[in-house]
Amino acid sequence: MGPVFKPAAGLLPGSLLPGSRRDPASQALQAASNQPVTRRHLNSLFLFLPVARARAAARPSITGRLQPSANADISIQTTEGRLVRLDGDTSTKAVLRDPRIVREEFEAQGEWKSKDLFLIDPIHLKALFIRRGGGQLVITYWCEVCAIRTYAPGRCACCQEDTAFDPRDPSLENSAPSA
Repeated sequence: MGPVFKPAAGLLPGSLLPGSRRDPASQALQAASNQPVTRRHLNSLFLFLPVARARAAARPSITGRLQPSANADISIQTTEGRLVRLDGDTSTKAVLRDPRIVREEFEAQGEWKSKDLFLIDPIHLKALFIRRGGGQLVITYWCEVCAIRTYAPGRCACCQEDTAFDPRDPSLENSAPSA
């Protein structure tokens, strides 16, 4: 048989439940959250933010116009004029074959496999963008019937209607479609 806990004098048995004011863990958390923020805390935060931003910006990317081809290869004509083959998962390849993307300035994040092959990150990492007006928009597709957003073209998983091309500002995650 395990240990038996007896309430301290003057305490009701329910007062030691997690989250109660007299729970030792809650008291420790409250004491830690009431500590003042010092200059040292702020300095360490401000020193860390540029490093985090640089790491996020350091992801390899490629920008240009997609080049349709008769075979299965998908290529991009970079802004420097190079022709580079693109590869990725099945959903990423579906986006690359979408005729609505061909007329847009395209950007993808991923990694270089060789000087003429770029592997795009998996679709769940949202690494496919178009550029409009100097801004970067995530490539998404919207079902107007069911209000479901997907990241690959095709039919809606719910109603089986075609989804509409709806490039989005990355900060508008999971909101209604842009007009």
